[in-house]
Parts: sequence; structure tokens; C-alpha cells
Amino acid sequence: MVRNIIDMSRTGYIKLEHLESLLQNIFGVNIKVKRVNDRYIFDADRVVTDVELDTIREDNIL
Repeated sequence: MVRNIIDMSRTGYIKLEHLESLLQNIFGVNIKVKRVNDRYIFDADRVVTDVELDTIREDNIL
């Protein structure tokens, strides 16, 4: 498993439930995401790419 940490510059634009849904779609299993110090932290089979994260940004700015 790979630890993924999404820093605070992105967490304000990404809703937790949208991130968990994205991870379900990518990996086919429920992945628990924690928010710690304004960062999202989760373990997955690989690093989730910026391109994938951009698909769920609230502001849709790429």
C-alpha cells in the first residue's frame, strides 16, 4: 500500500465524500480517508494522480 497525502492547498477544493467516491471508482473498494491538519490521508494500491484529483475539484480550475 502507498500512503497518499493531499495537502491543504487542494483540500479546500475537494469534498471528502467526492474523494471517497473517486477512490471507490478507481480501486473498486471502500478506502477510508482521514482529514488531519487540513490534509487528506489514505492508503491505496498506488498514488492517485493530480489528473484524477482534478476531476472532483469543486472549482474545476485545472
